[in-house]
Amino acid sequence: MIRLPDVTISQIVLDKLKEYQDDIDGKPTFAAKSARAKMSFKSKNNKRNSTFNAVKEVLTKMCSGARRCVYCEDSVGDEVEHIRPKDFFPEMCFVWENYVYACGNCNSPKNNKFALFRDDNGDFYEVNLYAGVEPPKGKDAMINPRNENPLEFCVLDFNDFKFVPLPTLNPNDKQRAEYTFYTLLNLNEIPREFLRKARENAYGNYKMRLRYYSKHKENLSEAIKSKIIEQLKQESHPTVWKEMQRYYRENWLKPIDEELHNLFEECPEALNW
Repeated sequence: MIRLPDVTISQIVLDKLKEYQDDIDGKPTFAAKSARAKMSFKSKNNKRNSTFNAVKEVLTKMCSGARRCVYCEDSVGDEVEHIRPKDFFPEMCFVWENYVYACGNCNSPKNNKFALFRDDNGDFYEVNLYAGVEPPKGKDAMINPRNENPLEFCVLDFNDFKFVPLPTLNPNDKQRAEYTFYTLLNLNEIPREFLRKARENAYGNYKMRLRYYSKHKENLSEAIKSKIIEQLKQESHPTVWKEMQRYYRENWLKPIDEELHNLFEECPEALNW
């Protein structure tokens, strides 16, 4: 999981989303707001709604690779996912910054699961355990790829292709990393072993593309070079590529994969792809 790029969405769409949100915010109680959010989002999020067609178009541009799910980066992102679940945070139901594109395999298990660190006492609070109760104010425990870089919290271990919290994290951020990557999204867990294997395969694919580029770059036209770079950027699991770059920059790569280290030495421009 990597931080998503900022892509501009039209003011017309934002104004329409605000109109939808104002309808929810006008309800008198939390329960009424939550119920309205569920009903309203279901009725608006469809192909007949031009506003949500525009939302999905922009979310597609923000997706990793070729419209990959923001979380697993393996399946197609085809569901508008609320980072803060609308049931517990109805005030975020139609807020553009609360949307990402996810796949059903990630969105369904995440569902209403969410946690925060309470403002009043700093405690870790799982809102999904308290259905129907308005959550307290607090900071999200989940790492938000819309405004945070998940790779500042975890590193992809190239020995087993699992995510590991960075050893330099403070206890609070370590808990956020473990909650996001392990508890909430299950990106390392045995039931989703295929993700670990897919990341391992992606490593080989990226390396093969870089090897081909390094071997032939002196004889390639600029058009062909651009095509190779663009195809690389459309691969699944772009986190793997970002980590390959980071391992080189941090001098971690040579003891693990000397060939890849040498490829980056030969093609330093690839560090900016």
